[in-house]
Amino acid sequence: SNYTCNDVTARRDALQRCASWATHVFRKLINEYCGDTGAQLMSGEFSTSTHYRVRHACQSEDALRDSYEYQSEAAREASVNLFYWSYRMPYGGLAKNAWSFQQLMYELGNTNVNEVRPDVSNVPCERTNEEEDDDEIVTDDWLA
Repeated sequence: SNYTCNDVTARRDALQRCASWATHVFRKLINEYCGDTGAQLMSGEFSTSTHYRVRHACQSEDALRDSYEYQSEAAREASVNLFYWSYRMPYGGLAKNAWSFQQLMYELGNTNVNEVRPDVSNVPCERTNEEEDDDEIVTDDWLA
């Protein structure tokens, strides 16, 4: 592990190193194989997650902001367009802070959404006792 989320200096150093992929890997590789054509590149799965396991990822506003800003700056410098993983993730759990663009903008205060969290589902997930009583038992006999 490179850092803990509360170690701001180490976290920022690691995030800056990770964000360097745009210039030091992606752009460099394309230029080596295709020549320095100035081709416009894109990354189709951009997020601000700081770890591939959501329970280990930093969830604080400043960590999400740092990740977003470092990656955005590196991509701009390398002429790489970033496409965010998802605009909206109403069922994203802890992952939605870093993987839902709408939720990230809400967390960073960059929306005019004041009272309603943007990625809250309109569909209730809890069932009533009546619904549970009406359920039939489902088996996988149909597979036989």
